[in-house]
Amino acid sequence: MYTYSITGIVHPERADVTIENVCALINGSDQFNYSVYKSRIAGLLTTQEPIKHYNNAAFIAQRCVRGITDALCFTNGCGYEVEIIQLLDNQNGHHRVFGVDEPAITSLNILQRISTEQVAELLQTPIAIDLERTFSDLREAIRKPTDSGFYCYRAIECLMNYYRHQNSCSKKQAWELLRNALNVTEETTMFIKAAADPIRHGNVREKSNLSRDEVLLKTWGIVESFVNSALKNTAIKS
Repeated sequence: MYTYSITGIVHPERADVTIENVCALINGSDQFNYSVYKSRIAGLLTTQEPIKHYNNAAFIAQRCVRGITDALCFTNGCGYEVEIIQLLDNQNGHHRVFGVDEPAITSLNILQRISTEQVAELLQTPIAIDLERTFSDLREAIRKPTDSGFYCYRAIECLMNYYRHQNSCSKKQAWELLRNALNVTEETTMFIKAAADPIRHGNVREKSNLSRDEVLLKTWGIVESFVNSALKNTAIKS
């Protein structure tokens, strides 16, 4: 048996959420025992096998707590968000404080090519409505790993709809316009779609076996190409 002590928080803190002594079973053999007091989460994750990546432990704990807080959203009409903050590996004493970065994306070093100020200026142009929705979906793709495919595909669907409205054409024509304008293959967009399809159609029992990192990288590549194209067309300089 392997154990991991985990702490976190339920947002907004002022909601003072309290949940007492929950035992969440995971895959029939592992379990997460936790409580929430005044929106502060404390729990013990027990597994049959060691966890190789601590992020996976955080995802498990977050999903377990969300199960209850989402039920409260339904019954109480309140919106809560769960954040796992830190983990202590009780086998070796390793301590991990979770950040907000996604290693697959930070490795792209987009800031070396596009400044935040340039993007902010684009948000003052007519394409702001498209970019704001796209960026919000990218945010959720990072924050909600189990739904990354869904949010990634919706992000590029938003860009497709930009071309559709700009050219008053069909969706099929808009996808072709997007691929031609951004130098993206149909194989790439269909790869992201395949990662999204089960969950976007409510099929929670079918799990995608596609690499999450690859889905994220392909999506960010498309969005970066769109931003570069927009910067060129609006003549916004670095």
